[in-house]
Amino acid sequence: MTGFWFWIGVALAGSGFYLEAPPMDTRAVAVELQTQARELGLDARVLRRYRHGTGWQFIVVVEGFDDRAGAERSARDLAERSGQGIAVYRLEGEEAVPVWDEWSSETVAQGELPDAETLMQKAGRSVGGPLGGQTRLAEAKTLRFRYTRAITTTEGRWTAHHNWVASGDASRVATEVVEGEGGTSSVVVMGPEGSWVQAGEELREADSTQAEAVLQDLSPMARLAWPLQFAAGIDEMGPYRVARQEIVAGRSCWVLVSTAIRGNQPSRIWVDSEHGRPARVDFATEAGRVELTLWDWREPDTGVVVPFSLEVRRDGRLVEQIEVHELSLEPELGESLFGRPAEG
Repeated sequence: MTGFWFWIGVALAGSGFYLEAPPMDTRAVAVELQTQARELGLDARVLRRYRHGTGWQFIVVVEGFDDRAGAERSARDLAERSGQGIAVYRLEGEEAVPVWDEWSSETVAQGELPDAETLMQKAGRSVGGPLGGQTRLAEAKTLRFRYTRAITTTEGRWTAHHNWVASGDASRVATEVVEGEGGTSSVVVMGPEGSWVQAGEELREADSTQAEAVLQDLSPMARLAWPLQFAAGIDEMGPYRVARQEIVAGRSCWVLVSTAIRGNQPSRIWVDSEHGRPARVDFATEAGRVELTLWDWREPDTGVVVPFSLEVRRDGRLVEQIEVHELSLEPELGESLFGRPAEG
Protein backbone atom coordinates (compact mmCIF):
# COMPACT_ATOMS: atom_id res chain seq x y z
CA MET A 1 0.00 0.00 0.00
CA THR A 2 2.98 2.29 -0.31
CA GLY A 3 5.14 3.51 -3.18
CA PHE A 4 2.76 3.66 -6.16
CA TRP A 5 -0.34 4.89 -4.37
CA PHE A 6 -1.22 8.44 -3.34
CA TRP A 7 -4.26 8.70 -1.08
CA ILE A 8 -7.01 11.30 -0.97
CA GLY A 9 -9.06 10.91 2.20
CA VAL A 10 -8.51 10.25 5.86
CA ALA A 11 -5.39 8.19 6.46
CA LEU A 12 -5.77 4.80 8.05
CA ALA A 13 -3.52 4.46 11.07
CA GLY A 14 -3.44 2.91 14.52
CA SER A 15 -4.26 -0.71 15.31
CA GLY A 16 -6.96 -3.26 14.54
CA PHE A 17 -8.23 -4.61 11.25
CA TYR A 18 -10.02 -3.25 8.19
CA LEU A 19 -11.46 -4.53 4.89
CA GLU A 20 -10.58 -3.32 1.41
CA ALA A 21 -12.06 -4.00 -2.03
CA PRO A 22 -10.10 -3.89 -5.33
CA PRO A 23 -9.65 -0.44 -6.94
CA MET A 24 -12.51 0.77 -9.18
CA ASP A 25 -12.46 3.22 -12.05
CA THR A 26 -15.66 5.12 -11.21
CA ARG A 27 -17.01 6.56 -7.99
CA ALA A 28 -20.51 5.31 -8.84
CA VAL A 29 -19.40 1.66 -8.75
CA ALA A 30 -17.57 2.27 -5.47
CA VAL A 31 -20.63 3.94 -3.95
CA GLU A 32 -22.73 0.90 -4.93
CA LEU A 33 -20.37 -1.33 -2.94
CA GLN A 34 -20.36 1.17 -0.05
CA THR A 35 -24.18 0.98 0.03
CA GLN A 36 -24.12 -2.81 0.09
CA ALA A 37 -21.65 -2.73 2.98
CA ARG A 38 -23.80 -0.29 4.94
CA GLU A 39 -26.84 -2.50 4.40
CA LEU A 40 -24.87 -5.16 6.27
CA GLY A 41 -24.28 -2.70 9.12
CA LEU A 42 -20.65 -2.03 8.20
CA ASP A 43 -18.89 1.34 8.48
CA ALA A 44 -17.77 1.75 4.86
CA ARG A 45 -16.04 4.70 3.20
CA VAL A 46 -15.05 5.53 -0.37
CA LEU A 47 -11.47 6.80 -0.76
CA ARG A 48 -9.76 8.16 -3.86
CA ARG A 49 -6.26 7.11 -4.88
CA TYR A 50 -3.89 8.17 -7.60
CA ARG A 51 -1.68 5.49 -9.10
CA HIS A 52 1.15 6.42 -11.42
CA GLY A 53 0.49 5.04 -14.89
CA THR A 54 -3.18 4.38 -14.15
CA GLY A 55 -4.67 7.62 -12.81
CA TRP A 56 -7.41 8.18 -10.25
CA GLN A 57 -9.21 5.15 -8.87
CA PHE A 58 -11.63 4.56 -5.99
CA ILE A 59 -11.58 2.01 -3.20
CA VAL A 60 -13.99 1.03 -0.47
CA VAL A 61 -12.66 0.42 3.03
CA VAL A 62 -14.53 -0.86 6.06
CA GLU A 63 -13.05 -0.06 9.46
CA GLY A 64 -13.83 -0.77 13.11
CA PHE A 65 -12.69 -4.36 13.66
CA ASP A 66 -10.82 -5.20 16.84
CA ASP A 67 -10.19 -8.84 15.99
CA ARG A 68 -9.32 -10.80 12.87
CA ALA A 69 -12.17 -13.30 13.18
CA GLY A 70 -14.81 -10.54 13.07
CA ALA A 71 -13.11 -8.90 10.10
CA GLU A 72 -13.01 -12.19 8.18
CA ARG A 73 -16.70 -12.90 8.84
CA SER A 74 -17.66 -9.46 7.55
CA ALA A 75 -15.38 -9.87 4.53
CA ARG A 76 -17.15 -13.13 3.63
CA ASP A 77 -20.58 -11.52 4.03
CA LEU A 78 -19.67 -8.52 1.88
CA ALA A 79 -17.99 -10.66 -0.79
CA GLU A 80 -21.04 -12.91 -1.01
CA ARG A 81 -23.39 -9.95 -1.26
CA SER A 82 -21.36 -7.92 -3.76
CA GLY A 83 -19.56 -10.57 -5.78
CA GLN A 84 -16.24 -8.75 -5.30
CA GLY A 85 -13.03 -9.93 -3.69
CA ILE A 86 -12.61 -8.45 -0.20
CA ALA A 87 -9.26 -8.49 1.60
CA VAL A 88 -8.53 -8.09 5.32
CA TYR A 89 -5.61 -5.94 6.52
CA ARG A 90 -4.05 -5.56 9.96
CA LEU A 91 -2.97 -2.03 10.94
CA GLU A 92 0.43 -1.69 12.55
CA GLY A 93 0.91 2.02 13.11
CA GLU A 94 0.97 3.56 9.63
CA GLU A 95 1.56 0.21 7.93
CA ALA A 96 -1.16 -2.11 6.65
CA VAL A 97 -0.34 -5.82 6.44
CA PRO A 98 -2.58 -8.13 4.35
CA VAL A 99 -3.65 -11.11 6.44
CA TRP A 100 -6.59 -12.69 4.62
CA ASP A 101 -8.25 -12.74 1.20
CA GLU A 102 -11.80 -14.05 0.80
CA TRP A 103 -11.00 -15.33 -2.70
CA SER A 104 -8.14 -17.63 -1.67
CA SER A 105 -9.51 -21.12 -2.20
CA GLU A 106 -9.80 -23.45 0.76
CA THR A 107 -10.81 -26.43 -1.38
CA VAL A 108 -7.96 -26.29 -3.91
CA ALA A 109 -4.37 -25.95 -2.79
CA GLN A 110 -2.90 -22.61 -3.87
CA GLY A 111 -0.08 -24.34 -5.72
CA GLU A 112 -2.63 -26.18 -7.88
CA LEU A 113 -4.32 -23.05 -9.20
CA PRO A 114 -3.65 -22.48 -12.92
CA ASP A 115 -2.18 -19.28 -14.30
CA ALA A 116 -4.85 -16.63 -14.98
CA GLU A 117 -3.32 -15.33 -18.21
CA THR A 118 -2.98 -18.86 -19.57
CA LEU A 119 -6.65 -19.53 -18.77
CA MET A 120 -7.75 -16.31 -20.49
CA GLN A 121 -5.78 -17.10 -23.64
CA LYS A 122 -7.22 -20.63 -23.69
CA ALA A 123 -10.72 -19.17 -23.28
CA GLY A 124 -10.12 -16.85 -26.23
CA ARG A 125 -8.97 -19.69 -28.47
CA SER A 126 -11.92 -21.87 -27.41
CA VAL A 127 -14.41 -19.35 -28.80
CA GLY A 128 -12.69 -18.91 -32.16
CA GLY A 129 -9.86 -16.50 -31.32
CA PRO A 130 -9.70 -12.74 -31.95
CA LEU A 131 -10.58 -13.18 -35.64
CA GLY A 132 -13.35 -15.67 -34.92
CA GLY A 133 -17.09 -15.17 -34.66
CA GLN A 134 -17.31 -11.39 -34.82
CA THR A 135 -15.18 -11.21 -37.97
CA ARG A 136 -16.91 -14.16 -39.66
CA LEU A 137 -20.36 -12.63 -39.18
CA ALA A 138 -19.16 -9.29 -40.55
CA GLU A 139 -17.78 -10.99 -43.67
CA ALA A 140 -20.84 -13.19 -44.35
CA LYS A 141 -22.90 -12.13 -47.37
CA THR A 142 -26.09 -13.57 -45.87
CA LEU A 143 -27.13 -14.44 -42.31
CA ARG A 144 -30.07 -16.07 -40.56
CA PHE A 145 -30.60 -15.80 -36.79
CA ARG A 146 -33.62 -17.44 -35.15
CA TYR A 147 -34.10 -17.24 -31.40
CA THR A 148 -36.56 -16.87 -28.54
CA ARG A 149 -36.13 -14.00 -26.14
CA ALA A 150 -37.90 -13.62 -22.79
CA ILE A 151 -37.80 -10.35 -20.84
CA THR A 152 -38.92 -10.21 -17.21
CA THR A 153 -39.89 -6.91 -15.57
CA THR A 154 -41.80 -5.89 -12.46
CA GLU A 155 -44.90 -5.79 -14.67
CA GLY A 156 -44.59 -9.36 -15.92
CA ARG A 157 -42.91 -11.52 -18.54
CA TRP A 158 -42.75 -10.89 -22.29
CA THR A 159 -41.64 -13.65 -24.69
CA ALA A 160 -41.21 -13.52 -28.46
CA HIS A 161 -39.79 -15.59 -31.31
CA HIS A 162 -37.49 -13.64 -33.63
CA ASN A 163 -36.49 -14.57 -37.18
CA TRP A 164 -33.76 -12.17 -38.30
CA VAL A 165 -32.17 -12.35 -41.76
CA ALA A 166 -29.71 -10.18 -43.67
CA SER A 167 -28.30 -10.02 -47.18
CA GLY A 168 -25.70 -7.35 -47.85
CA ASP A 169 -27.13 -4.03 -46.62
CA ALA A 170 -30.70 -5.36 -46.49
CA SER A 171 -32.18 -6.94 -43.37
CA ARG A 172 -35.51 -8.11 -41.99
CA VAL A 173 -36.87 -9.35 -38.68
CA ALA A 174 -40.20 -11.05 -38.02
CA THR A 175 -41.27 -11.03 -34.37
CA GLU A 176 -44.03 -13.27 -33.00
CA VAL A 177 -45.14 -12.40 -29.49
CA VAL A 178 -46.14 -15.58 -27.65
CA GLU A 179 -46.43 -14.34 -24.06
CA GLY A 180 -47.16 -11.04 -22.36
CA GLU A 181 -49.58 -8.16 -22.67
CA GLY A 182 -48.97 -5.03 -24.72
CA GLY A 183 -46.75 -6.68 -27.31
CA THR A 184 -47.67 -6.95 -30.99
CA SER A 185 -46.27 -9.36 -33.54
CA SER A 186 -44.48 -7.42 -36.25
CA VAL A 187 -42.20 -7.37 -39.27
CA VAL A 188 -39.49 -4.74 -39.82
CA VAL A 189 -37.77 -4.54 -43.21
CA MET A 190 -34.96 -2.39 -44.51
CA GLY A 191 -34.42 -3.21 -48.19
CA PRO A 192 -33.22 -1.66 -51.45
CA GLU A 193 -36.67 -0.18 -52.14
CA GLY A 194 -37.29 1.29 -48.70
CA SER A 195 -38.12 0.49 -45.08
CA TRP A 196 -41.41 -0.79 -43.67
CA VAL A 197 -43.00 -1.78 -40.40
CA GLN A 198 -45.93 -4.17 -40.24
CA ALA A 199 -47.63 -4.41 -36.85
CA GLY A 200 -50.66 -6.67 -36.86
CA GLU A 201 -52.67 -5.73 -39.93
CA GLU A 202 -51.18 -2.24 -40.18
CA LEU A 203 -48.44 -1.65 -42.75
CA ARG A 204 -46.57 1.63 -43.05
CA GLU A 205 -43.35 3.03 -44.39
CA ALA A 206 -40.71 3.45 -41.72
CA ASP A 207 -37.97 5.95 -41.09
CA SER A 208 -34.80 4.19 -42.24
CA THR A 209 -32.84 5.30 -39.17
CA GLN A 210 -35.46 3.88 -36.79
CA ALA A 211 -35.78 0.67 -38.78
CA GLU A 212 -32.02 0.22 -38.79
CA ALA A 213 -31.89 0.74 -35.01
CA VAL A 214 -34.51 -1.98 -34.40
CA LEU A 215 -32.85 -4.40 -36.80
CA GLN A 216 -29.45 -3.82 -35.27
CA ASP A 217 -30.76 -4.33 -31.73
CA LEU A 218 -32.29 -7.71 -32.66
CA SER A 219 -29.29 -8.91 -34.67
CA PRO A 220 -26.85 -11.63 -33.58
CA MET A 221 -24.13 -8.96 -33.33
CA ALA A 222 -26.17 -7.27 -30.57
CA ARG A 223 -27.86 -10.20 -28.81
CA LEU A 224 -24.60 -12.22 -28.75
CA ALA A 225 -22.32 -9.20 -28.41
CA TRP A 226 -20.28 -10.23 -25.38
CA PRO A 227 -19.42 -13.82 -26.44
CA LEU A 228 -18.67 -12.63 -29.99
CA GLN A 229 -16.37 -9.84 -28.81
CA PHE A 230 -14.77 -11.66 -25.88
CA ALA A 231 -11.72 -13.10 -27.64
CA ALA A 232 -10.90 -9.87 -29.47
CA GLY A 233 -10.89 -7.91 -26.20
CA ILE A 234 -8.85 -10.25 -24.00
CA ASP A 235 -5.61 -8.26 -24.30
CA GLU A 236 -7.39 -5.17 -22.93
CA MET A 237 -8.92 -7.00 -19.96
CA GLY A 238 -7.42 -7.63 -16.57
CA PRO A 239 -5.36 -8.17 -14.73
CA TYR A 240 -7.12 -11.21 -13.29
CA ARG A 241 -6.14 -13.89 -10.81
CA VAL A 242 -7.52 -17.37 -10.30
CA ALA A 243 -9.37 -17.62 -7.00
CA ARG A 244 -11.07 -21.01 -6.74
CA GLN A 245 -13.34 -23.56 -8.44
CA GLU A 246 -17.15 -23.42 -8.56
CA ILE A 247 -19.96 -25.25 -10.34
CA VAL A 248 -21.90 -23.24 -12.94
CA ALA A 249 -24.76 -24.85 -14.89
CA GLY A 250 -23.41 -28.25 -13.91
CA ARG A 251 -19.86 -27.50 -15.11
CA SER A 252 -16.71 -27.19 -13.00
CA CYS A 253 -15.24 -23.73 -13.55
CA TRP A 254 -12.24 -21.68 -12.49
CA VAL A 255 -13.20 -18.30 -11.05
CA LEU A 256 -11.06 -15.42 -12.30
CA VAL A 257 -11.31 -12.25 -10.23
CA SER A 258 -10.30 -8.81 -11.51
CA THR A 259 -7.68 -7.09 -9.40
CA ALA A 260 -8.60 -3.68 -10.81
CA ILE A 261 -12.36 -3.30 -11.31
CA ARG A 262 -13.38 -1.26 -14.35
CA GLY A 263 -16.86 -0.49 -15.58
CA ASN A 264 -16.20 -1.87 -19.06
CA GLN A 265 -14.82 -5.28 -18.08
CA PRO A 266 -16.10 -8.18 -15.99
CA SER A 267 -15.19 -8.16 -12.32
CA ARG A 268 -15.33 -11.98 -12.41
CA ILE A 269 -15.18 -14.60 -15.17
CA TRP A 270 -16.03 -18.27 -14.68
CA VAL A 271 -14.08 -20.40 -17.18
CA ASP A 272 -15.04 -24.02 -17.83
CA SER A 273 -12.11 -26.10 -16.56
CA GLU A 274 -12.57 -28.68 -19.34
CA HIS A 275 -13.10 -26.80 -22.61
CA GLY A 276 -12.05 -23.32 -21.46
CA ARG A 277 -15.14 -21.41 -22.56
CA PRO A 278 -16.68 -18.70 -20.35
CA ALA A 279 -19.63 -20.03 -18.36
CA ARG A 280 -20.51 -16.84 -16.48
CA VAL A 281 -19.34 -13.25 -16.22
CA ASP A 282 -20.46 -10.42 -14.00
CA PHE A 283 -20.04 -6.67 -14.14
CA ALA A 284 -20.30 -3.94 -11.53
CA THR A 285 -22.16 -1.14 -13.31
CA GLU A 286 -23.76 2.14 -12.26
CA ALA A 287 -27.15 0.46 -12.73
CA GLY A 288 -26.22 -2.44 -10.44
CA ARG A 289 -24.50 -5.80 -10.69
CA VAL A 290 -25.14 -7.58 -14.01
CA GLU A 291 -24.52 -11.32 -14.32
CA LEU A 292 -24.45 -13.13 -17.66
CA THR A 293 -24.57 -16.94 -17.73
CA LEU A 294 -23.72 -18.75 -20.98
CA TRP A 295 -24.06 -22.44 -21.79
CA ASP A 296 -24.75 -24.89 -24.62
CA TRP A 297 -21.82 -23.53 -26.66
CA ARG A 298 -21.86 -24.66 -30.31
CA GLU A 299 -19.91 -24.02 -33.50
CA PRO A 300 -22.57 -23.41 -36.19
CA ASP A 301 -19.84 -22.43 -38.69
CA THR A 302 -16.07 -22.64 -38.81
CA GLY A 303 -14.59 -20.27 -36.22
CA VAL A 304 -18.01 -19.14 -34.99
CA VAL A 305 -18.44 -20.46 -31.45
CA VAL A 306 -21.38 -19.03 -29.49
CA PRO A 307 -23.63 -20.02 -26.58
CA PHE A 308 -27.11 -21.13 -27.64
CA SER A 309 -28.49 -20.37 -24.16
CA LEU A 310 -27.96 -17.11 -22.27
CA GLU A 311 -29.37 -15.69 -19.06
CA VAL A 312 -29.02 -12.15 -17.68
CA ARG A 313 -29.59 -11.17 -14.07
CA ARG A 314 -29.41 -7.70 -12.53
CA ASP A 315 -28.75 -7.59 -8.79
CA GLY A 316 -29.74 -11.26 -8.66
CA ARG A 317 -33.10 -10.74 -10.44
CA LEU A 318 -33.72 -12.51 -13.75
CA VAL A 319 -34.26 -9.94 -16.51
CA GLU A 320 -33.58 -11.71 -19.82
CA GLN A 321 -33.25 -15.18 -21.34
CA ILE A 322 -32.27 -16.12 -24.89
CA GLU A 323 -32.52 -19.52 -26.56
CA VAL A 324 -30.88 -19.63 -29.99
CA HIS A 325 -32.51 -21.97 -32.51
CA GLU A 326 -30.36 -21.21 -35.56
CA LEU A 327 -27.37 -19.14 -36.57
CA SER A 328 -26.53 -19.72 -40.22
CA LEU A 329 -23.89 -18.08 -42.37
CA GLU A 330 -24.42 -17.88 -46.13
CA PRO A 331 -27.98 -19.32 -46.19
CA GLU A 332 -29.97 -18.99 -49.41
CA LEU A 333 -32.38 -16.06 -49.03
CA GLY A 334 -34.95 -14.94 -51.56
CA GLU A 335 -34.91 -11.29 -52.66
CA SER A 336 -38.64 -11.00 -51.88
CA LEU A 337 -37.84 -11.14 -48.14
CA PHE A 338 -36.48 -7.60 -48.32
CA GLY A 339 -39.30 -6.06 -50.31
CA ARG A 340 -42.56 -4.47 -49.15
CA PRO A 341 -44.42 -6.93 -46.85
CA ALA A 342 -47.82 -8.15 -48.01
CA GLU A 343 -50.69 -6.32 -46.31
CA GLY A 344 -53.13 -8.13 -44.08
